[in-house]
Amino acid sequence: KQRNSANSLISTNTAINQDITLTKNRSPYFVENTLTLNQGKTLTINPGVVIKFKTGSGVGLNINGNLFVQGTLQEPVVFTSFLDDNYGGDLNGDATSTSPALGNWQEIYLSQTSSSTINYALLRYGGHYTTGSPDGRALLRIDQATSTIQNSTFEYSYVHGIKTIESNSTISNNIFRYNNNSSEGEASGIKAEAGNPTISNNTFENNKKGLYL
Repeated sequence: KQRNSANSLISTNTAINQDITLTKNRSPYFVENTLTLNQGKTLTINPGVVIKFKTGSGVGLNINGNLFVQGTLQEPVVFTSFLDDNYGGDLNGDATSTSPALGNWQEIYLSQTSSSTINYALLRYGGHYTTGSPDGRALLRIDQATSTIQNSTFEYSYVHGIKTIESNSTISNNIFRYNNNSSEGEASGIKAEAGNPTISNNTFENNKKGLYL
């Protein structure tokens, strides 16, 4: 049964300076302010965990350490909007009065000091950005880091599903869909800037652009 309240905060501090494991039995988790995982620390997310982000203020996760998302086909790890009642329940208890929208939250950002593996995840309704800022624009932004992203779904981003910057990451067997914001000319499943990422066996559906190089 889906809970109707956020069960846990990932951290009461905005900087995470210890190893943390998120578990399904304490899910859904609520991110109220942008969290930064410090270099050398590890965030492990177990199958079935739902993480919901506060809407409207560019909240996200900044990863300078190690991120291991360990979902399964039956129990993916979900990153989504606080207003998304399909995963983790109706946290604000308003039934259908509010609905999730593109750009409700910002991004998961993987910095050049990070090491990350994302397997069987679902990311949706992110990509918020502020004009003039390099932050956001994608559900997942990989900046000069080498990561492995596989068997995951990226949908309903404000701009891109994934954006890579000078990255040699492996992106395989994922689904990119409904990243087609009519107000964003660059909206795409994947945008790759420089680097030499390995992009293979992905499915692109109903994006403004599939792969944008």
